[in-house]
Amino acid sequence: MTSLAREVFTNDFWMSGLAMLKYIPRTFRVKQVDGMAFFTDAVRDNFRNRVLRITPENPRQWGTMQRHGCMRALIDG
Repeated sequence: MTSLAREVFTNDFWMSGLAMLKYIPRTFRVKQVDGMAFFTDAVRDNFRNRVLRITPENPRQWGTMQRHGCMRALIDG
């Protein structure tokens, strides 16, 4: 038996084929995102307002980042 014929009868061959068949339809359903939509005035104003609302009195909502770390992450971003 040739190596190709032997490979066709392996479990890995069929499992990888099933994985591909499962994945392929998903690539056609993915909604395309307009990257330039991020740079609209409304989005920029939304982010600006969120940053302006940060005060020392604001409790952390998640994580352990301090205020200066938050601002540094926004600036470096």
